[in-house]
Amino acid sequence: MKALLRRPLGWLSIALAVVLVTGGLSAYGYYWRLQGSIDQ
Repeated sequence: MKALLRRPLGWLSIALAVVLVTGGLSAYGYYWRLQGSIDQ
């Protein structure tokens, strides 16, 4: 793990993964809320 943190590519991949997960979750939550408001 230390070798990964020493390289910029490691930080980039970690940051990219975090952004993807956060974006996916927020998009899913927004879509779910939209569907709920349509049903009611």
